Amino acid sequence: MPNQNKKQIDSKAVLALQKRFKGNPVYFAKQVLGIDSLWSKQIEILEAIRDYSKVTVRSGHSIGKTYLAAVAVEWWLASNYPSKVITTAPTNNQVEKVLWREIRTMHKKAKRPLGGKLLSTELRYNDEWHALGFSTDVMDNFQGFKSPNLLVILDEASGVDPKIYEAVEGLRPKCILCIGNPLNPVGAFADTFKSNRWHQKSVSSWDTPNARTGQNIVPGLATREWCQEMLEKWGADDPRYHYRVLGQFPTQSEFQLISFADVEQAMNTPINIINERKVIGVDVARFGDDRSVIVFFDGINVRKHRTLNGKSTVEIVGNVVEMMRNEWGWNNATICVDDTGVGGGVTDMLKEQGYAVIPIIAGSKANDAVKYYNVRAEMFFMLAEKFKTGQISIPNDQDWLADLVKLEYEFAPRGQLKITSKKDMKAKGIASTDIADALAIANYGSTKKVVTRQKVKKHRYVPLLSRPYVSKV
Repeated sequence: MPNQNKKQIDSKAVLALQKRFKGNPVYFAKQVLGIDSLWSKQIEILEAIRDYSKVTVRSGHSIGKTYLAAVAVEWWLASNYPSKVITTAPTNNQVEKVLWREIRTMHKKAKRPLGGKLLSTELRYNDEWHALGFSTDVMDNFQGFKSPNLLVILDEASGVDPKIYEAVEGLRPKCILCIGNPLNPVGAFADTFKSNRWHQKSVSSWDTPNARTGQNIVPGLATREWCQEMLEKWGADDPRYHYRVLGQFPTQSEFQLISFADVEQAMNTPINIINERKVIGVDVARFGDDRSVIVFFDGINVRKHRTLNGKSTVEIVGNVVEMMRNEWGWNNATICVDDTGVGGGVTDMLKEQGYAVIPIIAGSKANDAVKYYNVRAEMFFMLAEKFKTGQISIPNDQDWLADLVKLEYEFAPRGQLKITSKKDMKAKGIASTDIADALAIANYGSTKKVVTRQKVKKHRYVPLLSRPYVSKV
């Protein structure tokens, strides 16, 4: 094909590429896109797309899966006419800012000009020959996509709703590619690895040429140093190491309350909704290795948080007040405090200073006592529902992930739902879920009636050594 100095060419020139590149995606990547850095696992996946109708790939981090998917889009269009490509992911940000940013860059920098009309999430030659990207939150997006050469790419496949898988199957595509980190051991993505109808690939971060050789052969791919650091940080049995590095589904208890996938989704999806409700959740440490945690929550988004180690009740109160006044300006917030044990002292001091306080006694009777063993169970199942339905956004912080996925439930003798106690967790060597507790307290408090707030006293408060305040929710 003549070199036209990157000028746009018509679709006939692209059509001429079909016979030459249809059976050889690697040759296409090198001769047309100018890419000669594809490594063995990426090549295996591209050839699987060529040879199989259903391909599913679970991978560790930084193995070049987005780059690979972008190559697949360009190669598929150039090799098939008429043809269509749908790329989808759980959020619009993942579609436009991740995969399609790679496609746009690759298309513009191609060694041979590819033509077509390139938009933020669309590459169009004509009505029967184009690629389009959109998020999976609207089922109607999948209507009307018919083509004898249809490729569907489900990116971040762990977070894609099972109904989307059904909708994609209904399109009868020539090939489906599911690719993503294996966050959740249950669900539609996990099911593709339990069926012989899918050609299955697993890619570990240790497989990259950088990790294998100890040299930076392909910039951006996982390195040996990073893989080793994650192994030492988390340990070989940690689920984060399994899905982030090894590309394996983590082992999940049948009674795990909040899934890995739901937490990951909440960590990476800011919810742009203005909510005037201002609630602060305070979990007060009871043991030497536990943490006191303060969470600022508006009912949807965690706006701010602070973790305190080895602090007295007086210091905890001071931190709450200082954050309210100086760091966030939430003087009119309702403060929800774990009022059991030493937390009662925090409740007393904040009330004495005139702040609106809701004491939460986790062991007290639940509002729905038939279903829930106590308030602790009720508030955690309320929180789990928000994660399941995507109605919450939390910091992108591994400590939050570790805390939330530890939570398990069981059944009380009368059949009520019950959260496994901290005491039982400690007996198994599982650290206390203090961050999760503070968030559950804040979320539970956000559903309660706001307490009329007294005028804050201006004089410096000197706490009394009084008996902890005890009250029902």
